[in-house]
Amino acid sequence: MITARIAAVATVITRKTVAAQTNMLLLRSHDR
Repeated sequence: MITARIAAVATVITRKTVAAQTNMLLLRSHDR
C-alpha cells in the first residue's frame, strides 16, 4: 500500500509541475 501512496504523490507533483510549465508558457506567449 505504501507504493500506492508514493505513486499518488508522484502524480500530484507531476500535475503541479506540468500546470506550472503551461502557465509559464501562457504568460510568455501573452508577453510576446
